[in-house]
Amino acid sequence: MGTKMIEITKSTKKVFLQARSNITLMIVLCLTPIFNIFVLPYLALIAPFLLERFSVGELLLGSFSSVEGFGAMVGGLALALINPLKRLLVFVSSLFGLLILIFLMTNMNNLFVVTGILFFAGILSSTYSAMQSAIIYLDSTPSLRSSTFSLLTIGIGIGLFGTLNVSWLAESNNVAGVIRWMALEGLFLLSMIISIF
Repeated sequence: MGTKMIEITKSTKKVFLQARSNITLMIVLCLTPIFNIFVLPYLALIAPFLLERFSVGELLLGSFSSVEGFGAMVGGLALALINPLKRLLVFVSSLFGLLILIFLMTNMNNLFVVTGILFFAGILSSTYSAMQSAIIYLDSTPSLRSSTFSLLTIGIGIGLFGTLNVSWLAESNNVAGVIRWMALEGLFLLSMIISIF
């Protein structure tokens, strides 16, 4: 047990040293919690938002809510055809665009405009995920890929704080307000991290 713990500690230290010398990996590892805390929870809030804002029936609710997933599929297919060369730029831009779209969605009163936003948010979401995995795989030293992905998984798991954030925001906001504040928090932290690097 002690030997295994020492190996894990050594491996984690190597990943941090690798990330410190590779700005691309460092940015991906730092931005991953932002997505999982301030973007991911909005998926669970799409249906409540549509009900609150438009009072749609069950069939329309399911149909409009699924548009984000359809956008993600389209984005995935597009990325299979286009191989972006500036992966980090695409990664950061897709996260920034997602936060902007989520914020804009809360200010829209037209169901079809909101549906269009959800579609494009799906495209950006799949772009973000694909670039995240591609950067970790291609920029990591082959011997450290598995360990780097493990650290990335920890960053993904931190999404628990997103649920706590939603609970806290929901005490004084409606659904639209919760999504709006989540997006603003994410944009603020994203701007801070980008300005640091």
